[in-house]
Amino acid sequence: MEYKYTILFVDDVLKTIEMFEKAFKMKRKFVHDSKTYGELDTGSTSISFATFGMLPGGRDPNGYTNFCLSFVSNDVENDYQHAINNHAMSVEKPHVKPWGQTSCFVRVNGILVELCSKIS
Repeated sequence: MEYKYTILFVDDVLKTIEMFEKAFKMKRKFVHDSKTYGELDTGSTSISFATFGMLPGGRDPNGYTNFCLSFVSNDVENDYQHAINNHAMSVEKPHVKPWGQTSCFVRVNGILVELCSKIS
């Protein structure tokens, strides 16, 4: 697996990306037409933004979960099952996102982790 994304959950993806572009002279890599997900071009590991609606279970009422670590996998289903078999807690089973990427979420010692396929 490859550590590929740190996803920060925000209210407004496009506004956040625009602020990072201006404040840090970064370039936009990708924004989905739905404006619920986007990435900055930051090298091999992306800083990504998604709306709270994309967060499994929605916004945490206590404000604890506003990010996740994401690992690209060549076999999301098997890697998900391996994680569950080795003490990770299932949050969301593998499914296909609107942009065609397979994704799932687990928690490891309270940390939200996404396993996902490459975005083509």
